[in-house]
Amino acid sequence: MPVWHHNLDFPGNLAYLKEHGFAITALAPFLGYFELMDPGIGFLTLKDPWCVPLLIGTALIEWLRDQGAQGPREGVMFRGTSGSEYGRTFHTALELYRRLDLPCFNPLLGFSKQGILEVLRTRHGLPLNPIYQPMGRPHCTCCYTSDTRRQAYSAKHFSGVCRQYYGQIEEMLFGSGLIQKGRFNAEHKGCIQCGRCL
Repeated sequence: MPVWHHNLDFPGNLAYLKEHGFAITALAPFLGYFELMDPGIGFLTLKDPWCVPLLIGTALIEWLRDQGAQGPREGVMFRGTSGSEYGRTFHTALELYRRLDLPCFNPLLGFSKQGILEVLRTRHGLPLNPIYQPMGRPHCTCCYTSDTRRQAYSAKHFSGVCRQYYGQIEEMLFGSGLIQKGRFNAEHKGCIQCGRCL
């Protein structure tokens, strides 16, 4: 079973899968998140998070090609978008990542978080992945869409990655000069020292 793993993934996820007997092949994207951000590919949005197709989809497409596939539509990417996630309103059960012409299936879209945990326990006898204890719902190690508690956990345990992540965002927003040139009030043109980039 191919699973994707990039440089913002929690390292314990692969260990959990291997510990519980999943035969997995870890797929890594050709370019990591920071390499994609460097040329200014653009900011992430909830509706169109390019991190998913470019970090996850490209790795799957390379794997499909290595298996002899003639194109991306010969495979389907399974993604764990569940009914309890904030982004569910932007997804359907079957989608097409147009940037990559890659079909994507979201099999958990109608499930609540509690429903998923119940299936794991009763049907498969699997314990909860330890990362869910501090995180509740794991994003990447750094993600601006996560809540304050998850961001605090990541800042403590993955401080170097978080500094680089939020530093790139700060540079994009404030270092580029675009904010200063915009029609904003003066108090909105500076970076609030939240501690993430320090």
